[in-house]
Amino acid sequence: MHTLCKGLTSVRDIPNTAIVRTVQYKRTTRSPQLQINYTPKKREHIVSASNPKGTIVSTMLEQSNPDWKGHGEVSLEEMPKTWPCDLKDRTRTKFIFTQESILEFADAVQDMNPMYRDDVPIVPELMVLSHMAHHVLDEEMLVQLDITFSSPFYGGDVISAEKMAIHTDGKLQKGHCQLVGTHGGLADCKWVYTEELMNHNE
Repeated sequence: MHTLCKGLTSVRDIPNTAIVRTVQYKRTTRSPQLQINYTPKKREHIVSASNPKGTIVSTMLEQSNPDWKGHGEVSLEEMPKTWPCDLKDRTRTKFIFTQESILEFADAVQDMNPMYRDDVPIVPELMVLSHMAHHVLDEEMLVQLDITFSSPFYGGDVISAEKMAIHTDGKLQKGHCQLVGTHGGLADCKWVYTEELMNHNE
């Protein structure tokens, strides 16, 4: 997934003011090597990256788009002075991205967007996707993961996975939860496991 994230951020034509609305991961094997596609539309930018591990698609909207529900600026005074947990929080359903871990992630995927480098940075949406896949969900069973962001998360936010629900639909097991941040960040998260993968891991 790291290679896919890095592939997405390698597209430099997207303005820094664009906000990620959705990120979608799907396990596929259609690309023998890394392929990157960029589709600019009016007030919308769609980037996809595919390799033998899967495909990630990121849909970004210009900040002036009325569909985006941003919230007010967060001041340094509102941020916790100490960080009670890090990227690999063992509680799984509650986690915090620190300013340091955000910068480390942005550097690792070579994302130069200044929004991730402020004193109170926005959490990269790909970082949320990666965390959900690696630490909250079971990545080995995961065949699809979609996250739709209604408003951004900030460094220092305590993000909670709430209203978790899982049900079976034929050979698929589908899950859903809301990600809620302490400063107004909100995202809707859906994932899919397959019966074959579930049985394989038993």
